[in-house]
Amino acid sequence: MRFASGPFQIDAVRGVLFLNGEPLNLHLKASFGALLILVQNKGDLVTKGRLMDAVWGQAAVEERSLNVAISALRKALDPQFRGALGHENSCIETVHRRGFRFTVPVREVSDSVELDLVKENHDRGLPLRRSLLIPTSHDSSSSRA
Repeated sequence: MRFASGPFQIDAVRGVLFLNGEPLNLHLKASFGALLILVQNKGDLVTKGRLMDAVWGQAAVEERSLNVAISALRKALDPQFRGALGHENSCIETVHRRGFRFTVPVREVSDSVELDLVKENHDRGLPLRRSLLIPTSHDSSSSRA
């Protein structure tokens, strides 16, 4: 499953976020998980509890970890949406004491779009496939947040 919003493409299967066709490192695995849930809900409110369950499962995690993940997303995404789309507010709205919503249009994209990206990378002399950019649990720089 793939989604696109503004200059971003999200590959849910591989767990990679692309900015203008280039992989973007979010640094936190939880940030990608939260982004995916928000994007899949296409503007609907996603409660904090639902996000935490989806991202961390049964692990004991404080709400602060979710806030850190959302903050990292805003830092990565907001400048691009402001620049490319003239979006004035954050692309992730906080609904006080309830949750979050992704505020920019999202669309599902077909596999042919991904194939175009692979061909474009090949034509530019870039590797056809890139490794996942999400830290794994055994990385020393990894965090549960």
